[in-house]
Amino acid sequence: MMGQTAIDFLQAFIPDHLSPLWAILNLIIIIVIIAWLTTHFVQRTHPKPDKPPRKTLASTWQCVSAALLLALSALSDPTFYAVIVIAAKMHTVFAMAVIHFLWILISQIPLIVVVGAYHLNAHKTLLHYSARIWTMHQQKIMLTMHIAAIMIALLLLAETVFYVVSGQYFF
Repeated sequence: MMGQTAIDFLQAFIPDHLSPLWAILNLIIIIVIIAWLTTHFVQRTHPKPDKPPRKTLASTWQCVSAALLLALSALSDPTFYAVIVIAAKMHTVFAMAVIHFLWILISQIPLIVVVGAYHLNAHKTLLHYSARIWTMHQQKIMLTMHIAAIMIALLLLAETVFYVVSGQYFF
């Protein structure tokens, strides 16, 4: 029942596939990508001085606010809506629960690993291992991310220009 309601809401909320709103959204995404790339290249040429670590503890209000923002972030996750739609097509409550459980397990696996390491008192080992891996591969990872961002921006730009010229999108 809730899944069908979500489907109806999304279909009413999302504009038509030929709407010019998608071209505007493409341009906004391109601007965000360019801004992100610019900040990364500026930081690379003009590194910021290291700041001393803060010695403050999180208050209850800060923890609750962070948890609320994390929970609300699921509303912007397209996989969340996909899971709701898929679960809405299931015929049993058990199948719906399994689908949601798998989504939580897969999407939150990094958090599950960190919490598990913390409870096994292996979080410092995990942190040192992650830092070592990051140090070894940081340049390759960042280069791959920059190339992917540039390719995405170029694809979105091509699609927007194609829409302006023909009134159609690629897909």
